[in-house]
Amino acid sequence: MLAAVLQTGKFLWLVIFAILCAAVSVYYYFPRYPGQCILRTELRRLQKLLHGFKSMLVIIAIIVILLGIFPQWLIDNLYNILWVTIES
Repeated sequence: MLAAVLQTGKFLWLVIFAILCAAVSVYYYFPRYPGQCILRTELRRLQKLLHGFKSMLVIIAIIVILLGIFPQWLIDNLYNILWVTIES
């Protein structure tokens, strides 16, 4: 959908607004501090887990944005996978 909007050139402000909303929601839903009453060793362990979680979430967000821009690629690949499965 985003690709179609970018191709037409209309409603570019809507694409920018959608990206800004996604960035704000990522910032909002990520806790900066897991808690004040956690021991330092547990805090370090949680920080490592949160770092991995944030990395995975960023990767997934990039994939979702790319699939929003290029949905036909996903549709073609799913069609090819399903067609090969049905023929087999």
